[in-house]
Amino acid sequence: MDAAPQIPAREAPVSRGGRWLAAGLVVLGVVLLVDRTVPALGRPVTWDPAEHPLLQLKTVIGGCELTILPPPARTDDDPAPRLEIVAFLAGVDVVVPRGIRVHVDSRGFGGREQVLADESRRPADTDLTIVVLSAFASLRVKTPV
Repeated sequence: MDAAPQIPAREAPVSRGGRWLAAGLVVLGVVLLVDRTVPALGRPVTWDPAEHPLLQLKTVIGGCELTILPPPARTDDDPAPRLEIVAFLAGVDVVVPRGIRVHVDSRGFGGREQVLADESRRPADTDLTIVVLSAFASLRVKTPV
């Protein structure tokens, strides 16, 4: 019995257009992720909650140090200033003034969190709320030395 003729295997051609498309999608994803963000590419950032009670900080691969100026005195009706952090493969150090009570709400995976400042367990008793969404990132909240 004769063996069936074998068809030579061919590799699928890889076009340059496919590579550029993949690279473009990656760049687009990074641009969308860092859209409307504080420039946090490794340099220090300062935030004044008196001027802007909400700060959205997004950082990808690297990290930053954020120094927070003392927030204004507030009444019970005023919400606490809010810091929202999205971090991917990054380390974020947040320097909080002494005496400021911080509430950290962290969600994510593959990272770590360390709070070395005055931490409040109840959001109603806080002077500053920090919400973190991270993947393989670290957050350290500390007071100045």
